[in-house]
Amino acid sequence: MKPETTLQEARDHLHSMWGKEAVSCPCCSQKVVMYKRKLNSGMAKALLLIYKISNGVDFGFIHVQKEFKKIGINAISVEYNKLAHWRLIEERKGDNPSGANRSGFWKLTPLGISFAKGGSSVKETVHVFDAKVRGFSGEEIRITDAIKNRFSYFDLMGFLPLNELPGGTP
Repeated sequence: MKPETTLQEARDHLHSMWGKEAVSCPCCSQKVVMYKRKLNSGMAKALLLIYKISNGVDFGFIHVQKEFKKIGINAISVEYNKLAHWRLIEERKGDNPSGANRSGFWKLTPLGISFAKGGSSVKETVHVFDAKVRGFSGEEIRITDAIKNRFSYFDLMGFLPLNELPGGTP
């Protein structure tokens, strides 16, 4: 970019590239990526487990990792915290003894309860940049659809598997 480029022009350039590929920031050369995450089956299963553990009501906050560990599930591997991007769960803030802003306690939102019961739908894909939701895309899906969405590394990273490249596998 030219030295006279304004910050707004740099932002506009980045916004025009979001979702297409990773780009370099014209101001600092940092890699800039808009991540697109589908609500996948692991997340959907985690939501249903939180619903079951909390008896399907707005019963308060639970420590998801501890509750999942009791039933032999690694909470991190099912990406339960990503459900907050769709506002299906929310975290209790600020009571961590270490002083961190994260508590580990989460609860279902009214939308999360309705979604778990099959009464609501959400957009299939969330767009995240700098840990903030920037938008949504895709079809409106219900919990029964989300359960079928297997996690895809290639979707997350935004490229095709080798066997789907034009011309076949190299």
